[in-house]
Amino acid sequence: ATSLPNELVTSLAPTLTHLSLIALPQPARVYRFPEVCPLLEVLDLSYNDWLSGAPITAEGSLERVPWRRWRYLRILGLRECGVAADIAQKVNAERWTDVDIVGLDRPVLKTASNNES
Repeated sequence: ATSLPNELVTSLAPTLTHLSLIALPQPARVYRFPEVCPLLEVLDLSYNDWLSGAPITAEGSLERVPWRRWRYLRILGLRECGVAADIAQKVNAERWTDVDIVGLDRPVLKTASNNES
């Protein structure tokens, strides 16, 4: 439940392969991560509601991320972020093997009352 200062983003180890940024209160510069951590295999951005509806030029916009730079990315977590399903095309463009995107198109379960007569 803390913010991610920009200074910390640039000081992350370039050898990181797994990174989880879950439920950050403020947008993070996700578009900077491919140059800072090019070896990421797993990135979890779940429960960051600031990802949904972010303008293309916004700090937390996934539209600004150069996805092709993450050659090793295998799993991307986007649970409860409100990100549209069209992000899959952008993430998987020019890849031999698609990235497994967890949390996209997750059906919303509505509970119905079983006591109806």
